[in-house]
Amino acid sequence: MGDTCSKQRKAIIKIVHNTFDVSQLSSGILLNFNKKALNQQEINDAILSYESRLTKDSEDPLANLNMGICLYVQGFLEAAENHILKSMKNSAEYRGCFVLGLIAQQKSNYEESINFFERAISLHTLFVPALWKIAEVHLKINKIKPAKKYVKRAIDQEPENPDALNILGLAYLQSAKLSKALQILNKAYEILPDSSKINTNLGHTYKAQENLKNAIKHYELSANNSKGVQQGIAYIDLASAYFEYGDIGQSLNYFKEAVEFGPQVLYIIKNKGFDLMLSKVDILRGVQEILNRDYDDAIKRLKYIYAKNKSNLISAYLMGLAYANLGNAEKAQKYYKEVLKYGNTGINSKKQFAKTLVSKANKALMKIKELKSEENSFEDLEFEGATDFPEGSPNQIPYALDISKSGAISRNNSNPQTPKRSNTPIKEFNENPGEQAASVDISELIKQSPRYPLFTSAVKPSLKQFAASADPKPENCDIF
Repeated sequence: MGDTCSKQRKAIIKIVHNTFDVSQLSSGILLNFNKKALNQQEINDAILSYESRLTKDSEDPLANLNMGICLYVQGFLEAAENHILKSMKNSAEYRGCFVLGLIAQQKSNYEESINFFERAISLHTLFVPALWKIAEVHLKINKIKPAKKYVKRAIDQEPENPDALNILGLAYLQSAKLSKALQILNKAYEILPDSSKINTNLGHTYKAQENLKNAIKHYELSANNSKGVQQGIAYIDLASAYFEYGDIGQSLNYFKEAVEFGPQVLYIIKNKGFDLMLSKVDILRGVQEILNRDYDDAIKRLKYIYAKNKSNLISAYLMGLAYANLGNAEKAQKYYKEVLKYGNTGINSKKQFAKTLVSKANKALMKIKELKSEENSFEDLEFEGATDFPEGSPNQIPYALDISKSGAISRNNSNPQTPKRSNTPIKEFNENPGEQAASVDISELIKQSPRYPLFTSAVKPSLKQFAASADPKPENCDIF
């Protein structure tokens, strides 16, 4: 038994002493020279082996390089960086430069990351991962031209590489060349349909085209193939898309799921401006009354909020929506125009949610104008938001969420329930968004709550990459 274990350990050490393949390292996969992925035990054994070698010769360049690579896979970035830099004292090696580029990128040191990737490429001109990674970093700092140059070199070498195609599609998206972006991203999607990154970028592109059905489809696929904070971000994308689609109830469902992922996701929600709708219980009460078609009650409640702060866009928008559903075109126009008045000024002009409200108010005003010109009966039409609840369902109050300084979510609930995601596929959409809302179950949101806001203190993520946005812009987007 002992001899067998000893032979296995020697075999592992023999494998790891050979050259590692770092081509899939950005996905957290370390390969040996035979293209076999090493498991955690094999990587741990390699670290012990190199540790032993370095006690005999702390300057051993190969042992330092391979130790650094293994430590990077395990998430020890500082230690990995130290070992790789020590390995490069006398001469650089492309794998070491590549890993240092990955570390610098994770630290948001983008210029340093570009320098390391350039060194890796100069040492190995056909190393495709460095080509598309340097393109990715260029997009992060909004340098689209060099990004396209590098990623096209990667695709010349590997035309079916989904990571490279994803970056090229993203470059076209950031250039607002949406048709070209869709062509490239759909090709990447055919190759790797379960990629959360590719589905997210397809969602962004379809959303930019105002094709919200397909945007929602791909955001859902992204959520289903993500974990942790990235899944929370995908839920924010879904919530935003559903709101734009006109399905406020389903939008709130996904916001409810998103906030369960903690302070980093909550920071993103606030950064994008969605806390405007989620942080005040009276706003959520007004939303619920609109969903229940209690438009008069919603207006009374929202007018009180609006009177105290006329730049509160969501209260003005919801009043416009309520009046539109009551058939009062003049009042609807008045409050939609208030959204336009305050939505393009001050801090509102920089928030994604404010931009969404302005866009939807504009569309509503155009719709009202069109209906008036056609002499249609405005009173008989129904705008988005209304829903039918089962007979006898309780008329409870939506809750506002709160996070303490530690980032924990608290409610006036002794045993809060974590929402459970349905595995059923997305239903086909009706052409009228208001009709879709009728199938929404927002029971998880309809709970009593104290009157405290969602964000009682500024909660910032520990890593800059989590300050994400569904907007396809590099400065506020986590789409790689």
